Amino acid sequence: MTLKSLNHLRIRIFLALFLVFIISFTFGALTQRVFSYQNNLNLLTTQATTDTTLTREEAPMQNVYSREKPSPGDWVKESEIKVYDDRVVLEIENPQWARFTNTNSMDPLFDEDSNAIEIVPSNPEMISPGDIVSFNYKEDTIIHRVIKTGYDEQGWYMITKGDNNAQADPVKIRFVDVQRLVVAIIY
Repeated sequence: MTLKSLNHLRIRIFLALFLVFIISFTFGALTQRVFSYQNNLNLLTTQATTDTTLTREEAPMQNVYSREKPSPGDWVKESEIKVYDDRVVLEIENPQWARFTNTNSMDPLFDEDSNAIEIVPSNPEMISPGDIVSFNYKEDTIIHRVIKTGYDEQGWYMITKGDNNAQADPVKIRFVDVQRLVVAIIY
């Protein structure tokens, strides 16, 4: 075998492996998109405690290729943060202290050893996608990120999701069920 034919063989092998890689990547991306879409549709069948189910249009279909999540609002302005040699002061009106339980739904953002400072929102317009809220669901208090807000025939609602959960929570949360809004997490 000559050097020239050996180089041609190497190029053909490289091109064949590259083509196999491209086909495998494309198939994997399409498969992930199909299964992700199916998982989002599955949440439509879950009934809420208030007999509110999500419709196909209301179910958040997040882009599976993007890991970007909306960020919480800027609840504590820089001018409200005072750092001294011996302490830190946050000037927050009516702060509430919160601890978390070990559900792993918001990992890695916070876990059971974290603490939070929360406020009680006075109206639904204070809550936006990206904010982290605590709310009543059945007999539990859940703390998840808001991924969508909207209005329907029953009024304002939000759709929430734990950052570490594969799917959005299956119910519309009404303002009457909102307890607090997270404004700071302390590790």
